[in-house]
Amino acid sequence: MPFHPNRSAALTATGALVTDLTDRLLGACNGEFDRERAYVYATMETLRDRFDLVITHSLSDTNQDHQRVAQEATRAFKAHATLLAGEFPNNDLGGFRAQVYVPLEECDVVSKTAMLARYESQKRFGRPYLDGELVRAQAKARGAQVREPFAEAFEVLGRLIFRNERP
Repeated sequence: MPFHPNRSAALTATGALVTDLTDRLLGACNGEFDRERAYVYATMETLRDRFDLVITHSLSDTNQDHQRVAQEATRAFKAHATLLAGEFPNNDLGGFRAQVYVPLEECDVVSKTAMLARYESQKRFGRPYLDGELVRAQAKARGAQVREPFAEAFEVLGRLIFRNERP
C-alpha cells in the first residue's frame, strides 16, 4: 500500500493477519480529527457492541489526533467495554499511568515487533517509535516491574468491566 503523507495509519490484527488501514482514515496533524469529532465518535459508536476490550491512546498523549481518538473512545465505549490506553513512550511527557500489566511470552514480543514492522507510516522520516529493539526493551522493563520476563502496561481510561461468559 502506498504511503500517504498527511494521513494517519492504523493497524488491525486478527491472529497473524495485519491490515494497514491508512487509505481509509482522516488526515492527521492538520486539525481534521477535531473538525470531524462527530464522525469519529459515530464511527466508534457503530463498533461498540462488538468489543469487550478496547485499547486506544492515553488522554495525556501529546499528539492531538491521539488525544481526540482517546476522548471519543472514552465517550463511545464508557458503558460497553473495558477501555485501556496503550503506552506510546515518544508521546508521553510523564502523564501515562501504568496500572494494568499483562505478562508476555517471548513469542508475544516477537509477534508484536513483526506486526509493528508493517506499520509503514511510522518508518518514514527516521521515526524510531516502533523500533523492534525499543519495543523489546520496553517489554523487558515492564516485565521487571511485575517479576515477569516481559510485560505490557496499560492505563485505565474507563470502567473495568468483567462479564460472565454468555451462552
